[in-house]
Order: sequence, then C-alpha cells, then structure tokens
Amino acid sequence: MRITFVVPLLEVSGGARIIAGHAERLAARGHEVLVVAPRPRRIMLKERITTLLSRNPRYIASKHAHVALANVPLHVPRHFGPIREGDVPDADVIIATWWETAEWIWKMAPSKGAKFHFIQHYEAFSNIPNDRVDAVWRLPIAKIAIAQWLIELGREKFRIEDMALVPNSVDHQIFRSAPRAKGDRPTVGFLFHKAEFKDLSTTLAVVQRLREVRPEVRLISFGAVRPNPQDLPSDVEFHHFPSQEQIANIYRRCDAWLSTSISEGFNLPPLEAMACGTPAVCGKTGRPLEIIRAGVNGDLVEPGDAASFANALAAILSLSDAAWRSMSEAAIHSVAHPTWEESSTLFEQALTRTL
Repeated sequence: MRITFVVPLLEVSGGARIIAGHAERLAARGHEVLVVAPRPRRIMLKERITTLLSRNPRYIASKHAHVALANVPLHVPRHFGPIREGDVPDADVIIATWWETAEWIWKMAPSKGAKFHFIQHYEAFSNIPNDRVDAVWRLPIAKIAIAQWLIELGREKFRIEDMALVPNSVDHQIFRSAPRAKGDRPTVGFLFHKAEFKDLSTTLAVVQRLREVRPEVRLISFGAVRPNPQDLPSDVEFHHFPSQEQIANIYRRCDAWLSTSISEGFNLPPLEAMACGTPAVCGKTGRPLEIIRAGVNGDLVEPGDAASFANALAAILSLSDAAWRSMSEAAIHSVAHPTWEESSTLFEQALTRTL
C-alpha cells in the first residue's frame, strides 16, 4: 500500500514516537510510507535570541522530532500553516494523527487515499475547541484507537460501533531488564511535564508526603523541557532530553515509578518503566488502568489523591527484597505484549480490513 501519515507538528512526545514506530514498521513490511508535517512557524530575530538564551530553545522539538529521525521519508511543505491537498501524494491510505489533521484530510480528494483517524487520546483539552474535537469523532472516517477506553468512549459518546484496537508496544529492544533487586537507596522516578492533564501539582504533593515518611528517598526525573528553579525540589536529579537508552537506565535505577496523570490516551512512560523491572503507581487512566494489578505489578490510585499515591509508593519501597523482586518480575511480564511486531500487524490488518 501507499500510506501517508499526516502529523500536526514535529515533536518529541510519546505519541509522536508511536507514529514514527508504526511508519517505520509498515515500511519494513514493504509498504510505501510517507510522513507529512507542517513547516514550523518562522521565529522572529528577537524571539530567536530570547529562546537561544533561555533554558528551553524552541528548535529542539523539530530538530529531534521522532518522525524526522524515523527511517521513512518526511515531507515538510514550503508554506506555513495546515497541510493542503497539494502537499500530499495520491495514495491508498491517508492517516490523520490528531483531531485537527482529521479536519485537514477530510476535505481532500478520494485519490489521496482511504481516510483513517489514528486516535491516541480524546483531545478535548481546556485549550482546544471541544466542539470541533467532537465533530471530528463523528466524521465517517475509519478509526484506529490505542486503548480500550477510547473504544468505549467512541461507542458510548459517539455511537461508533466499529473501531480497531491497536495497543501501543513498548520498545523491548531498549526498555528491558533482567531480573533485578531493589537499589541500595529507595528511589522513585517521574516524568517532568507541565501539560495540565499530567497533574504536576499532585506529583509535587506526593513527593512532599512521601518524604515525610521516607526522608531518605531519592527522586529522579526527566523531560524534554528544563524545569525552572521553582518547578522542582532542588535535590531532584533531573535529566534534560535524555536519549531513549538513557531513559531506560533511569527506569532501571528506580524502585517505583510515579504517574499522577488525570487523563491519558495510553501513558507510555510507566509501561516502559515496568518493562525495565520498575513497579508503577499510576492514576486510574489510560493503559495502566487495563494492566496494573494492585499489589502485583504496581498500584492504581484515584487521580488527585496525593495521600494515596504516597502511601502506595511507600508500601512498594517497604517491601522485602523477595517481595519487591516478585513485583518487578510481574511488571516485566505484564508489558511483554503486544510486541512492536504484534502491534504493527494489528495496525496493518486494520488498514487492509477497511480497504
């Protein structure tokens, strides 16, 4: 098949990494794959100087975007703004990867390919026009979702009876671990991200409560954006924009991973941590809600409940070496499937079945 992915921007998010992964693997299966992305907006000289002097220069996202580094062709039009019909080739399939890109491809001629919407979240965030998001869900476009809760949302809210389920895979070539023991010092890790749905304020409240009962705990975090001095406690070990291999090493240094998100399409980081043998304590949302079993491979907590998050982490840190190792091995086992090969097969089948 000739397959075109249309992405909303060049970025380094987990969702972008999944898109790049599917594009690469479909190409490896013999399909002709192209990714099309809008041109990053022009940065004026004053803004360029400001960002270069800041802790978070803007160019990082596009320079290191997952789709830009993927082993598939990338087309960025010369013009700014939304992708137009003339920006994409004739194809068998064209895939929107964000609510706004679904608006773009919906207007395109049938020659651009059968239209699909790859859904990684219900993107009705506070800063987005929710009526347009809902209108996109109602478009008669074939839909592929990454989690069961999105399938159920489509059925209950939009009366969509036929959505393909293609769960994301952890990259087991990078995120893996042999059976291991607890660290010499209790260590908890978390992702630093200021998106509203990641609920950083609850993360910080959990950290404060945890330190009241386990003052010796070490905290490790990473993120694509450097925190300002007031964003994190001064003794948090922070890694800015680490490589995938470095992220895996961070996971393996932790005895528990914390994710306080109040809403997630999938929530890949805690699953990657679990693949590295680290039990995860997560809010009841996204893929963790489907695979984490309390006391077996981690724990699930009501979003926003800082006390319960802290108690769950403290309980894991207090396990005996044998009990913690059992939980660690259960975490590895619970994310062993789907593999990328299995996920790619499901994605390909969703395309061919609709065609």
